[in-house]
Amino acid sequence: MMHPGATEVVPMFAAQMLGEPVPVNGRMRASALDTPGFGVELDRDVVLHRPYMH
Repeated sequence: MMHPGATEVVPMFAAQMLGEPVPVNGRMRASALDTPGFGVELDRDVVLHRPYMH
């Protein structure tokens, strides 16, 4: 979850997920994880890429 320049922590799945909790000053509030799915939900507007056929 590092910024390409390693200067900050950024959401790892920002393109696919909404509300991804990110630590601030090395800490996260427990309330950030207190909702279903740890507060993260799928962004339904993103087109998913499936590289393999099932």
